[in-house]
Formats: sequence, C-alpha cells, structure tokens
Amino acid sequence: MEASAWSDLLEALLPQIDPEVVSVAAMEPLLPHGGQERTVAVLQGAARHGVPAGFVTNGVYARDFFTARADLPPIDFMDVSVDGPPEIDARVRGPGHFALVDDLFRSNVWRVAVNRVYASCVLTRWNSEPRLLSTFLEWMKRTLEEPRLVLLLLYPNEHVDRSMFLNDEDLLRTIDLLVRESRHFAEILLECFPSSVPGLAKLVEQGVLPGDDELLRDDAGMLYGHVEDNLFVRYANLADFELFHLRITPEGDAIPPENLERADYLTGSYGSIQGDGWQKVRQTILERSQARMQRQFHSACGTCPCATLCRSENYRCPLIREQSVKLAIL
Repeated sequence: MEASAWSDLLEALLPQIDPEVVSVAAMEPLLPHGGQERTVAVLQGAARHGVPAGFVTNGVYARDFFTARADLPPIDFMDVSVDGPPEIDARVRGPGHFALVDDLFRSNVWRVAVNRVYASCVLTRWNSEPRLLSTFLEWMKRTLEEPRLVLLLLYPNEHVDRSMFLNDEDLLRTIDLLVRESRHFAEILLECFPSSVPGLAKLVEQGVLPGDDELLRDDAGMLYGHVEDNLFVRYANLADFELFHLRITPEGDAIPPENLERADYLTGSYGSIQGDGWQKVRQTILERSQARMQRQFHSACGTCPCATLCRSENYRCPLIREQSVKLAIL
C-alpha cells in the first residue's frame, strides 16, 4: 500500500482498537523510494490518535532519514538491530554494519525526534559466548547514555543454521552475566519463545526464570516477569501473539503469527482490514484464538510451572519429546 492508503487505514482502524503502541517492523521501514514515506504516514497516523509509535530498523538509512525529514512527529522508540560485537555482526549483517550503527548511536541526528533508543540482538550460540557478549555490553554502556537492550532468544526453525541454536548452558551463562550488568542499563529485556531453549521447564523450576505464578501481563498483553534489577523476561507464545497483537502486512491484511516466517505469508490470513472490514477480521481472529486456546496441553506438561507461558509449544522440551516417543512406541 502507498503512504496515503496507510493513513486512511489507520484513520479508520485506530479509534476502533485503541492500541497501546504502533510499531513498524519486519521489512526495513526506512528504505528510500517509498519505504520512508509509508513509515512517516504510520507514525503521523498514530500521533493523530495519541498512540505511541516507533520502528525497528537495521540502521543503514537512519541517519539520512532523520537528516532529510522535516515532517516527523514525536517518535516513542527506535529499535536498531545489531547482532553482537563487530566480528559476529559482520557474519550476520555484513562488513561495516556495526560501524554504521555505532556512528548512528553516537550522533545527534535522532535525539530530538526519538524518546527512547534500543539495540535489539538475536541471541544465538555464536554471540552468547561470554567474552563476545561482555564486549557487546561494554560497547553499549560506552555508547548510549541510557542503554536499553532487547535480547531476542533465537527462535529455532528450518530457516536457521542449527549451529546457532541455544542450549540451556548458553542461556544460564548469559543470564548470569546479565544479572551482574543489569544495574548499568536502563532496561534489558529477554524475549523468550517457548522453543528458544530445550530446558525451559527446568530453568523455571529452578527459579532461574520466573514461572506461571510470578508473571504479569504487560500493556501489550504479553506475559513477563522480573529477573534482577532492570532485567526482565517476556514470553512470546503463539496464543498470546494471536489474541493481543495485530500484525498488518504491506498489502493491508491481518495475518496469524505463524505466517511471519513464511514466504506465502498471506495464505490463511484473517482478511483485509479495509476490504473485509475490521469487524469481520476481528471475528475471524477471535474464532481462531478460541480454537487455539481450547487445544489441550501435551500430557507431559501436567503441572509444569511453565505450562501457561509455553502452552506446549516447546518442541525441544525433553519432557514432551520423551512422552511423545513413549506414545509412539505404544
């Protein structure tokens, strides 16, 4: 959709859903030749309705964006993706990307328009090595006055090199380091998918991570808990994503959370926000969400302290795998 179509969509939609936040993410929102115009239209649309808004960017075009645009409304947050210290970031995002982000963070171009800036990093076995992660954290403390970090625990799927998958020991080392460093940060948020680590149930049971009875829901509906000082964890299961997060594609369709990893992401969409109307799309979301909620937990979950936050989605969980093997043998 063009920028004007995004303005029209938000003008009609936002009064009906009254969201906590609007975020422009997934495809790079600051691409020139159309991308920046669409992003500005979304930010302006949110501002007209008093909704905090921001974007997730790789930072490549950010300096030019802030320098060239005179029509920016207040931006609540800018989340810049960087995958660890230079040697790791170069493997993932290419040579020179880390230096570009470093230059952006140290510059003044974003400071007038942006309220909060985050660095977001996908935590993998590669960059969770203590020396590398310590180097990355030290860089953040030197570079930002109020460092804010989002660590997205790798979501393992068929598109990801298995050598990057996190195991329990990787996460234990990481949490130990973050506990010591969290007082130096304005905020550190671990975003954990149920299958991010095999032993999620064990880590919750041991008190390393908060479990069901220690969790609250944040303003966006997601389950979260306190770990230490300014260190928090947010659990991202598909049921909560479906019920509390509305994801709109560049075509204006609302799609289920599973579709984000698919090339054919429009297949099985909830419908077109403008073409079908929000009320019809909303009804489809609620019907599918109810069906998902009614699915029984895996028998292995029993009274596990992670049942609600996981909802039996952790296909790497040894409890689920062992029980599944037993059932297959029977």
